[in-house]
Amino acid sequence: MGYVKASLLVGEETLRSPTCKAVCLFTLALLITSTIFTSIAIPAQQSSISLEDVKLTKGLADRLGPFSPIEESLELGVSWARVKGDQAIIEISKGVYDFSELDLEVSTYQALGGNVLITIFPKNREKPSDVEAYKQFVKALVERYDGDGYEDSPLLKYPVKYWEVMNEPDIQFSTAWMPAMFKGPPEDYVDVLKATYEAIKEADPEAKVVIAAPSIINPWAPPDTLEFWEEVMEHGAGSYFDVGNVHFITGTESEYSEDTDFDVSYYKELLSSHGVEEKPLVITELQLGATESGEEKQARALVKGCVRAFAEGVEFIMYVEIKALEPSTKLPEELIRSFLIDLSGRRRPVFYAFKTMTALIGDFQSVVKLSEGC
Repeated sequence: MGYVKASLLVGEETLRSPTCKAVCLFTLALLITSTIFTSIAIPAQQSSISLEDVKLTKGLADRLGPFSPIEESLELGVSWARVKGDQAIIEISKGVYDFSELDLEVSTYQALGGNVLITIFPKNREKPSDVEAYKQFVKALVERYDGDGYEDSPLLKYPVKYWEVMNEPDIQFSTAWMPAMFKGPPEDYVDVLKATYEAIKEADPEAKVVIAAPSIINPWAPPDTLEFWEEVMEHGAGSYFDVGNVHFITGTESEYSEDTDFDVSYYKELLSSHGVEEKPLVITELQLGATESGEEKQARALVKGCVRAFAEGVEFIMYVEIKALEPSTKLPEELIRSFLIDLSGRRRPVFYAFKTMTALIGDFQSVVKLSEGC
């Protein structure tokens, strides 16, 4: 895809004084934020991008998303798209699959150079009553996009290698704008994870299985949420995924600091406390809310937090929403406050922070901490 690769060098941790922190904390992140707020002239109106002019050799960042909506994503230069592989939609009758909608979605992103992660959902978002039939669905799904030349989508440009097993299964209630993510106890989710892992690996041994992320994983999370994930790990989930997954969802700038790592360190503590070996990580949902007065903090926290997360082993990060994709009356206020582009079409400071970060550190091979202090 014509990516430009570079090493990202980061210095952080155990800074011994506020003065030291001001001088040394995340030298690269501070350089980027300085660029954002002193060197970028924010235009009153951004010209639209002609998709016809976009070439496949465009250097889209291989570490950031979301690749939706496409026009704004191309302006930001990000590449990662997250799409659903829902059994309830694809399996039109037992053992009969209609991939046409997903084929088109995957090919649309790939035609522009995007990377695709597919999130698998069993019917009714619960443990299947017929586990073998479910595994046959998963194998057919992975086979469709594994790029091995056998039963591949005719629109596939290159293989899909990242497969996420459901989304936030600790959310077991519906809201006005969001259905329940899963129905069942932690051990049922582990059974789904195990069955999905086995089916994916049978179809494509090189595929990466991504466990669903907790809806929240810090010490201030609801006790039942933390208990759900403790039990998931106690039931042996660590043997059935290749890549860990974190979500960091906030409604206002008061809910995070500029020192955040998007709860990656808390997630790593969860894994290590259950003897789960160190694994690569991804953030499939990042949402930084901010009121108008907190927009500059929001922008700084985005850049610094991404650098910290990358330093903790995160491979790629996907922001939740660039802008509203449906009428605002259906969306909660905390989500609206997180958009990079507000409801009036104004590009907020965080949009330009994201754009600059993508240009400077959107592609790299490795992250190295320079020191533990000054």
